[in-house]
Amino acid sequence: MEKITLGLRKFTEHYQSYLPNVRGEDDLDSASSLNAYHVFSPEIKAGNHPRIFHHGKPTKDVLILFHGLSDSPYFMEAIGHHFYQEGMTVILPLLPGHGLVHPKKYMFEQGLSVRWKSAVNEMVTLAQNFGERISLGGLSTGGALSLNYILRYPEVITGGLFLFAAALRLQKNVEQIGALLINTTQSLQSLQTPMNDSLSLAKNFIEKLQSRTPFFAKTLHIPLSLSQQFSALIHQPEDLLENGLRYLDKDYEGVGVHPYKYPKVATYGVYHLMRIIKENNTLLEQTKFSQPIFAAYSAHDTTTLPEGVWDLFDKHEGNQILMMLSESQPIEHSSVVLEKDIQGENQKVAQLKNPQFSSMMQMALSFYRDYISR
Repeated sequence: MEKITLGLRKFTEHYQSYLPNVRGEDDLDSASSLNAYHVFSPEIKAGNHPRIFHHGKPTKDVLILFHGLSDSPYFMEAIGHHFYQEGMTVILPLLPGHGLVHPKKYMFEQGLSVRWKSAVNEMVTLAQNFGERISLGGLSTGGALSLNYILRYPEVITGGLFLFAAALRLQKNVEQIGALLINTTQSLQSLQTPMNDSLSLAKNFIEKLQSRTPFFAKTLHIPLSLSQQFSALIHQPEDLLENGLRYLDKDYEGVGVHPYKYPKVATYGVYHLMRIIKENNTLLEQTKFSQPIFAAYSAHDTTTLPEGVWDLFDKHEGNQILMMLSESQPIEHSSVVLEKDIQGENQKVAQLKNPQFSSMMQMALSFYRDYISR
């Protein structure tokens, strides 16, 4: 029980490090025999909080499920319940920038994707207090981050990878724009050393002229100022790009009709997701891994493309299965993980469920029993 207490404390402290008035509460639902630990803050929207489903003692298996971009842990709750009933400890983190009443300060942090990866690292570390064998998974961005961790630390994850509409490939136009932004940033960064040398020589020359000739002292302060501004652009191209993306999202709000996700997806967030996807593609060329992979996609998904998981399977050396949800029942991207419809304002449906959720979970649990828990 001491390890469980330590794990719960570390989970709470993670959110205390950047959110106000954070508190943790245990909740035993006798009707469902679900022992849940919830972390609350006034800054977290109702129902959007991080949570852990535990058994009061360490279990053989732990599953960490990460939500998608603009979403919250609520989306992973139903899947978490099913794996909990299978005997696993289930951790549902809240990613930085998500699930908040006022998201601007957190969603638009410098280097957001680095913050996401750091949060994943912390969750895996604290998960070791709850069990021996750790599996990762998630929806969309959460799936991409789970894969990213396994590719960075393949020896740590001895369980499996569960991908639900994982963001491994996006629509072609989104990928092209993302690649253009990332490549432009990298091109500017590659100019830093030669440009630094040229600017340094020009600055020294101008300063010498200014010190020797009053005329130059008056007339050359403007080009020197311009050179300094250009130097700043070359030195910090990513800062310039991120500031531009923040401007596009300047009216970003946290509260809308949907109770468990933001009214819209932040352009800034998509850019950082693209950085994760690009890093994953690079790591896949360098890293061999064999953790079992279960993946589920909707045939009607226009956000993430199943071609990404086929590319992943080609480079993967272990057991794998892809479940394509039937074309006869339209299921939108993030609905893949929903067991029930989500009610919005005035009891109106804010998002439809996955009508094939039951069969999807039967296959996911069978995969777990056959290739992970045996």
